Amino acid sequence: MPGKVMVITSVLNVVLDPLFIFTFEMGVAGAAWATCVAFLVGCFIIFQAILNERLLTLIKDTKQFLQGTKAIIRFTLPAMVGQFIPPVAAIVVTIIIASFGDIAVGAWGLANRIEYLAIIVILALTMALPPMIGVMRGQRDYNKIRQLVEISIKAVILLQLLIALLLAVISMPLAALLTSDGAVANTLSQYLWLVPLSYGALGVCMICVSASNAMGAPTSALITSIVRLFVCYLPVVWFGAELFGLTGLFIGSAIGNLLSGFAGWVIFMKQFKKQSSHFAGSNA
Repeated sequence: MPGKVMVITSVLNVVLDPLFIFTFEMGVAGAAWATCVAFLVGCFIIFQAILNERLLTLIKDTKQFLQGTKAIIRFTLPAMVGQFIPPVAAIVVTIIIASFGDIAVGAWGLANRIEYLAIIVILALTMALPPMIGVMRGQRDYNKIRQLVEISIKAVILLQLLIALLLAVISMPLAALLTSDGAVANTLSQYLWLVPLSYGALGVCMICVSASNAMGAPTSALITSIVRLFVCYLPVVWFGAELFGLTGLFIGSAIGNLLSGFAGWVIFMKQFKKQSSHFAGSNA
């Protein structure tokens, strides 16, 4: 149901955008209203499903409610902080990018749109893995958890390498298609040659964060996010920009992603071994 609602709201948003922006002549405000209407429809659908399945009820047991609330806070607070970190890091990177002028900012903005599409499978896996890992953890089947995570990582690395190769081949035509500014197109093409090679490692880190949350280790996931952005990524990006300019920034971004993938795997395996050994010890 959540997946269906996300698709419906996205399609509805695409349909309503030109209607509000051009037909109603509302401009950028029309885009905002189109998004609001799409999400209101999505809310109606999802809450109707919740009511039909009787998943919503009044509080009857206050003690149980408080216990549940504490458990939710214990898991969601680290996850919330983890979700807060990437936008902060993006602001810092944007500040660095802005120092190279409007052309760099334009190319970086287009690159981010391409990146989102390029890692769409990774994003899908970060949503699909937690329910499966949760079931396996409930069954105390840690061998299957490790197999699932390893298969996902191998698939992501292979797929992202193929996508990186494709983006490198079509970098100039794609850049020319997205912008008529030759300088922006050249900068974007350079990005597409360098950074996508590291998307596989970025995927490894993101999967490890998702798997850690699913295994009931939100603190480990938060640590991974902090290490990824503030230890592996931002310092290397800044250092590369200082040494070699915009090209150095792109190289630093790629190296930062590679380091993030390695760090994410190390932190995840440490947490995994801790949980699996604890389970083995309790069984013994």
